[in-house]
Amino acid sequence: MNIFGRVIRRIAARSVRGVYRRRGFIALGAVLVAVYLVATSLNFGLPDLFNVPQNEVGNAYQGSSDSEPQATVSYIKGQQVYDARLVWDAYSERMRRAYQQRGAGVDDIQRQLEASKQRGPRIEQAQYIGSYPIPSGKMAFYVIAQSSGGRGSVSYVPYTFTLDSAGKIDRVE
Repeated sequence: MNIFGRVIRRIAARSVRGVYRRRGFIALGAVLVAVYLVATSLNFGLPDLFNVPQNEVGNAYQGSSDSEPQATVSYIKGQQVYDARLVWDAYSERMRRAYQQRGAGVDDIQRQLEASKQRGPRIEQAQYIGSYPIPSGKMAFYVIAQSSGGRGSVSYVPYTFTLDSAGKIDRVE
């Protein structure tokens, strides 16, 4: 057994002895739990022990509907986990050529994503609203919840994707 396990076991044993010997220990524990719950609900800056964030990949967007376009799922997931390859693969050939004509490519998108990771908003949640067919493909509509890093500051941003006939992203608005 490692040291951490022994320390936890000793703390638990001493706590049980304290509860048995001193009934006031129970009351003190209840008061401390109540103070913690009130402090976290009022956003006093205490860590939320019960809401443990997952790593970026475990928390990544997986899609919310079977009819959702795969290219938009890949794009949103790429933006969320800062993976330029997912974003690049979601683009249509026309979009890729436009990037390449400007001398940009996957590496440039990765640099933009890394810069966004340091300063930009983070995608917390995405919801697919639906799509509408157009002559050259279709349009897909989303509402994206973005956090700016501060606690409780979430903004909801509408996204419109124009997809080509192959289902790849031609434009993002």
